[in-house]
Amino acid sequence: MQIAGNILLFLALLAAGSLFKMTFLQKMPGGDYGVGYSWVLLMLLAAFWICMALVACVIGLGGGYNWLSLGRFAHGGILVLCFLVMILGANLGMRGSYKMFSVLGLVSSVLTPMVLMMASAVLLNDGLKATVSAQLVKWGLSGVLGLNSLILATIILGMVVSRLHIHWPRSSNELDNFQLGILKQIEECDASKDITSLFIFSGNNQPKQIREKALLKIKSKPDWQEDLLKTFEGYGVDEAFRFILSNDVDDKARFAKGVEKGIWSQARLIRESFRRSSIPEHLYEGQFSTEVRHALEAADQFQDQGVDFKPAVQELRNALDEPIGFEKPEFSCIKRLDKWLKKH
Repeated sequence: MQIAGNILLFLALLAAGSLFKMTFLQKMPGGDYGVGYSWVLLMLLAAFWICMALVACVIGLGGGYNWLSLGRFAHGGILVLCFLVMILGANLGMRGSYKMFSVLGLVSSVLTPMVLMMASAVLLNDGLKATVSAQLVKWGLSGVLGLNSLILATIILGMVVSRLHIHWPRSSNELDNFQLGILKQIEECDASKDITSLFIFSGNNQPKQIREKALLKIKSKPDWQEDLLKTFEGYGVDEAFRFILSNDVDDKARFAKGVEKGIWSQARLIRESFRRSSIPEHLYEGQFSTEVRHALEAADQFQDQGVDFKPAVQELRNALDEPIGFEKPEFSCIKRLDKWLKKH
């Protein structure tokens, strides 16, 4: 058994030496050679840990761990667990995604195999046991076990915190990177040239900072209400609806007519969308739901301004029946439109 253990330990030493050379002393090639290089590294890594696992089994069968006087820690399950901690810590610690302990991971990836091989050599050979203190071996093994336990605990804690952070409610004043990007976009927007793009950020569904910034930029243009009315007649009609549903305007009667024009425009855009669709996959059941909801809510908001919205809403409903060359899905917004028309 001792001879077999030493042979396995020698093979592990060869694998470790090759790994060290390829990882730290050679530059990894690119292209297809890089792929092959990576596979060789993985195979050497697997070979090392397999050999060391077998060495550990040989030591256990020969009663080598008794020399360390581990007491209750000499139980097979605990030893296996310690071995797994060393494997995981030494290998995961080198991953670039765990930057917090990158230096410790690098040290562990070199120190752990070295200490394990030295300790195994002592435990396999009685001659070395006579010259090396059992306490020294225990300290070495305990040190790398503690180091790898620390690395693993840090990795696990980081993963848990990251997972929890996803579900933690954000402060109402805290913006994420995407929202900060929107703020920058609003700041850089020239209201005199592209005011329509600002209307979409002016609704109540936006964070306070974004909405206030968008409104400030919109109203910096003296004739912004004229632009809003024109938007009801163009491709930005849904953006105009978003604005009108969340913000006040000076002349509600005038904007009621703008809302009516917006509903007609939305019906036209739906028909154009059908004409551009060439395959069934271009359409889906929930399509146009947001546009229809905004149009109907705007009609309800301005219903006391003397404008009859029913013809425009009927045209919106008729647009969904626009014939095309294939079967359309049953759009969920149709029920909402039918209900509104029945009520009015």
